[in-house]
Amino acid sequence: MGKEMQSIIFNYFAKKTSPEEEKVLLEWIKSSPENMTFFYETKLIMSLPLNSIKEKQSLDSSFKSLCNKLELKKKNRSTFSFKHYLTIGAGIAAIFVGVIFYLVNPFISSTLSHQIIYTNTIKDSIMQIVLDDQTIVWIGENTTLSCPITFSEKKRIVSLKGYAFFEVAKDSLHPFIVKAPDFQVSVLGTSFGVNTNYDNEKGETILLKGSVRLEKKNGETLLALDPGQQVLYSKNSEILEVNKIDVRKYALWRFGLISLTNVSIQDIIKQLEGNYQVRIKMNIQGLEKNRYNFSFSKKKGIEKALKDLHFLTGRNIDFYSSH
Repeated sequence: MGKEMQSIIFNYFAKKTSPEEEKVLLEWIKSSPENMTFFYETKLIMSLPLNSIKEKQSLDSSFKSLCNKLELKKKNRSTFSFKHYLTIGAGIAAIFVGVIFYLVNPFISSTLSHQIIYTNTIKDSIMQIVLDDQTIVWIGENTTLSCPITFSEKKRIVSLKGYAFFEVAKDSLHPFIVKAPDFQVSVLGTSFGVNTNYDNEKGETILLKGSVRLEKKNGETLLALDPGQQVLYSKNSEILEVNKIDVRKYALWRFGLISLTNVSIQDIIKQLEGNYQVRIKMNIQGLEKNRYNFSFSKKKGIEKALKDLHFLTGRNIDFYSSH
């Protein structure tokens, strides 16, 4: 990637690009999967809060590292990844954040001539697809998304069963609607996540930016969400719970990263045991009242996660399979 394109990308996130430069950038993004991956990983970094000169220097260093790794990716066609170190808030000493983006070849079926169905059946995988209107969708495991091959109606309608994150291309004349089995989400152009799996008997919609409406299946509005909000809803009922959350952390799953904030050591152990199907043996005496920020990449494996947890707590940790 040339310095001119680097400059356009950096200026884009600084909101300093011209319409002509944005057109060049869009064509560059669409020209290869590596370029698209690079752009959205850079977008993730740029969305993080910067509270010091040191963090700004770290961000600049990460951006340059991404550029170098993009060139290496195109040369070697190897897995693209990056590591980024951030200092986040008081009481946190250099938390390691590793983000790995996995581009999985989708299982695609076309049961109707005008419809296409994407099904992700690969365990612990994330499928990324680009719809006809250039909307980007990240699909979690055991998830199915069906949509028209070409959006030709007044509304852009897709159907979801499972969980996914959407970066919807803005088009005020053609609202974007995600239909789930028991509700639907209506937007114009925004970033949001939907989970229809009813974990703990509750489905979920989160809003990163823009605005969305949660609606009944018949289109009747239940509520509108603001950025940074999460709405939980019970199946076959209209019981709604709205929470203010750090949506960026909730949305990191699409990059293979799980981020926990202000949690207990028991919460961390429970997350690791659930994600890796293991039982963890650890002396937590004296740690029970502490609160932690902890992130781990599922693809790096349990050994790496426990190594980071040991660094955080100073305690020895053993594990064994729960099967």
